[in-house]
Amino acid sequence: MLESGKLRVGTTGDWNPMSMKDPASGGYAGFDIDVMTELAKDLGVEIEFVPTEWKTLVPGIVADN
Repeated sequence: MLESGKLRVGTTGDWNPMSMKDPASGGYAGFDIDVMTELAKDLGVEIEFVPTEWKTLVPGIVADN
């Protein structure tokens, strides 16, 4: 993560108020999004939100997707 300069965060974007995806802009908002954005700032890395689904969340993490 630190070596690549990027923190990749999987999110479903459908869990109000934690992670919500704005269909018009494609951006994410919510508590989880705010926390991960601040973590990336603290680590000095870029953040990338990766769309995922609940049923594939854990397998996606394991496969580094």
